[in-house]
Amino acid sequence: MRYRALAAALLLPLLAGCRAPEQRIAQSNVAAELHYSPAENLERMDVALLQTAHRSIDFAAYSLTDLVVANALMDAARGVHVRVYRDQTQFRGEAARATKASRSKRKRVDNDEDEDGVADNDLIARLSAAPNVEIRVKHSHTLMHLKSYCVDGAFVRSGSANFSPTGEKRQDNDLVILCDADSVRTSRQTSTQSGIAQTMSL
Repeated sequence: MRYRALAAALLLPLLAGCRAPEQRIAQSNVAAELHYSPAENLERMDVALLQTAHRSIDFAAYSLTDLVVANALMDAARGVHVRVYRDQTQFRGEAARATKASRSKRKRVDNDEDEDGVADNDLIARLSAAPNVEIRVKHSHTLMHLKSYCVDGAFVRSGSANFSPTGEKRQDNDLVILCDADSVRTSRQTSTQSGIAQTMSL
């Protein structure tokens, strides 16, 4: 609860700006919020942003290995529609590694031990089994290299940071939040309409 309260306090000015982008831009001539890791923890920011969803999340992820971010998506899916778009090669690689890790874990676990750790390795299966989650994988082998999402059609998060613990917290990456209507509209058209035409459902 303390974390959510802190996240809300940090994000309130930002989201207030998203509700009135024209006024904000006129006052500051700034159309975006910029954040950088490792000076900032982008994982915490992503979780806080995803928690603001009330209707929809369109989530495009080249890489998705951060369990904290995935859990935020699954939590949000209890009340909103979540659409996830993935790169084919990266998606299959993550699935293969998860299967290998699960098998290796089972070999080491005695019958009397808790096997929750095995399930944690298979993030993809857990996410695809969550209610209100639709996962699509790009059919072409040309990379789907986006690391972005749109929440409620209100703002877009983009940037260089993959949705991985390393990308969000340790590498030199940026996170960009755009609130203007043109950016939101372009993002939704790119990640949904044109994206669906090139994807296959999971």
